[in-house]
Amino acid sequence: GSQVTAKGRLMYNPMRSLALLLSLLLICACSNPESAKSDSPLSYDLTGPKNDTLLVFVHGWLCDRSYWQPQVEHFEQDYRVLNVDLMSHGESLGDSRTTIEALAADVAPIVRDTKAKRVILIGHSMGGNVVVELASLLPKDKPVLVVGVDTLRAPNEPTDQERLDQTM
Repeated sequence: GSQVTAKGRLMYNPMRSLALLLSLLLICACSNPESAKSDSPLSYDLTGPKNDTLLVFVHGWLCDRSYWQPQVEHFEQDYRVLNVDLMSHGESLGDSRTTIEALAADVAPIVRDTKAKRVILIGHSMGGNVVVELASLLPKDKPVLVVGVDTLRAPNEPTDQERLDQTM
């Protein structure tokens, strides 16, 4: 996840570290779940071969699905990849429900419709909070891994609504 610059300094590359982490975690990808058929109002890309493992990339606040495009291009060669625009971001315009719970609830049916046996949820910044909530909405018998990138809230830490309101 690190590289040496021309001046000999060690530079940390978080995207390269994420790619390495996911590569190590994705040992087994096998055959044929049904394709996604969601009536979701979200804009999303579902790419890669149909197999048992689905990677779900969720961007942060004020971003869109293009944030994850380099990772999508890397992983879609071997894995099913879902890359979404959360509501009120990118091409997913219309609804103004933007709580973490509502954002996760919008993505959940798309994930369920893929019928993937294993799901790896990757969220950047606010998207990290969304994937934590999303994990709680998926079937309990489905192995789920949650990866947070630059996410400030721990999975079991409650949201401080007053602090959030002050920030907004």
